[in-house]
Amino acid sequence: KLKPIVAEAKKLGIEMFVLDDGWFGHRDDDTSSLGDWKVYHKKFPQGLKHFSDYVHAQDLKFGIWFEPEMISIDSDLYKEHPDYLMQVPNRKPSPSRSQFVLDMSRL
Repeated sequence: KLKPIVAEAKKLGIEMFVLDDGWFGHRDDDTSSLGDWKVYHKKFPQGLKHFSDYVHAQDLKFGIWFEPEMISIDSDLYKEHPDYLMQVPNRKPSPSRSQFVLDMSRL
């Protein structure tokens, strides 16, 4: 699905293709996998390097989106480190949009 978009970007004179949300974890919607920054092999069975190489072969730069300060309720990172959340002491964490904010000072 992405290769035709890359081709269109090249035709339009765009210099960089940025891969947005959905390339990681098991992210099929916006309620999962933030914090699990591993390639989603269902979408990229040959890995991100293969796709990045394709983009570079079209004479485009390659960028990738991620949101390091957020973590999904279902993420492996949250399951392994619930103490990494930014939260009020002695209160239950309060998610918004099925995600929490990471407290980077606890990593």
